Amino acid sequence: MLCWSETSPRRRDWSMNRADLVIAIKSYLNRPKLSAADVNTMIASCEGELNRELRDHPRNARRAEWTIPTHDDQGIELTEPTPIIPLPVDLASLQQVFTDTQVYRQYPASTPPTQIPDGAFLERGDCIHVAPTPTRGTTVYLDYIAFLRPLEAEADTNWVSMYYSDLYLYGALKEAATYLKQDQRLSLWQGEFLRRLDGVRRQGWNQNVAASPRVRARVG
Repeated sequence: MLCWSETSPRRRDWSMNRADLVIAIKSYLNRPKLSAADVNTMIASCEGELNRELRDHPRNARRAEWTIPTHDDQGIELTEPTPIIPLPVDLASLQQVFTDTQVYRQYPASTPPTQIPDGAFLERGDCIHVAPTPTRGTTVYLDYIAFLRPLEAEADTNWVSMYYSDLYLYGALKEAATYLKQDQRLSLWQGEFLRRLDGVRRQGWNQNVAASPRVRARVG
C-alpha cells in the first residue's frame, strides 16, 4: 500500500521537532525536571485536540492504493481474488473508494457481506469489503483523511510542528495547565491556543478547497 507522506525537503527555522517541543514546554512551565511520562501525556492530549480541530485541512488528505494480489505469500498463484482490502493505519475517515473503472458507494457495516450490491463496499474494523470482487491485479484507490502523524521520536515532526509550532506549543501548555491543576494559567494558555487556532482557520482551513487558486493582491 502506498500513501502520501508528510516528509518535508528541509526543516524551517521556526519549526519544532519533538525534542524542541519538550524543551519549550519545560521552559514555559519553569519545570525543568518534569517527567517524561507527564510530557508524553500533555503532547498526546494536544495531538488529540489537533486531530479534531484540524481534521478537514487539505494537508490531512491522503490517497492509498492496494493492488489485488495475484499470488499468496508463498508465491502460489491465487485461484480466487479477495474482496478484502486493508485500510491505512493512519485513517481517520474514508472519503472515497474507486478503481480506474468503478466508484464504490458505502453501505452500512451491518450489511452481510453476501448482500453487498455491486458497486458498493462495507467498512469493518481495519479493512473494507468490496463488491463485486475486483479481478486480480486491479488497483483499488482509497481517498481518506489521515490522523496527524504523532511526535514520538525526538526528531519527529509533522506539518503542524513544521509550520505552526506555536499552535502545538500552546496546545500542549493548555493541556499541561489542566494536568498539573494550574487553574490560574489555564485561561492564559487556552486563550493563546484558541487565538492561534482561529488565525489558522481564517486562512481558509476547515473549508472546502476553492475550484480556482486564491490570488493575493500585491500591495506597494
